[in-house]
Amino acid sequence: MMMDKFGKELTVDFKGSDFVDKEQVIRDFVDDLCKTIEMTKYGDLQLMFFGDTPEVAGYSFVQLIQESNISGHLCSYDYMMKDTEGNEYNNKGAGYLNIFSCKEFSTDKAVECVQRHFKPVSLVFSCHDRI
Repeated sequence: MMMDKFGKELTVDFKGSDFVDKEQVIRDFVDDLCKTIEMTKYGDLQLMFFGDTPEVAGYSFVQLIQESNISGHLCSYDYMMKDTEGNEYNNKGAGYLNIFSCKEFSTDKAVECVQRHFKPVSLVFSCHDRI
């Protein structure tokens, strides 16, 4: 059998969520995401709050799945950043998620799951094949 790609990776960046510091919301999100995109959890969710400075502090998580992994970092502290155009914004409530799978999944359903659980003010995503 000849494969044209090994899998795909979806990255989701969002801003303005009031739920990034709620441990149960994160746990519920990962459970729902795995069901929604039909992935098989492998082991327990690794979820930890850490960071030495406000710029990096927040919850980070990894959920191994039989098809690969789901990971993310969620920022809960108030601090200012600049976007690529030089506009300043507050990064509190930001989330940075990665979903990598060698099994096909619905990008739209995954993004809808993020929106349902974190209710962000803004969200951007990118998906590309891993070869």
